[in-house]
Amino acid sequence: MFGQNLLEIINRRGIKQAHLARVLGVSRQRINQITKSRKVRPKIAEALAAELGVDVEVLTGANVDSE
Repeated sequence: MFGQNLLEIINRRGIKQAHLARVLGVSRQRINQITKSRKVRPKIAEALAAELGVDVEVLTGANVDSE
């Protein structure tokens, strides 16, 4: 669920995975892995949410309509 929500947001906004990778200090391959994951570590989830300007709950699916 997490990865699916993340992918939907970045595709809708036209954000490149390479950009997120640079901001988070990880490889683009790691971002690609995250987009296929159901869960990620809280630290990564918080960093992604902050960069995307959404609540972590939007990414985890707890409150998807808030984005």
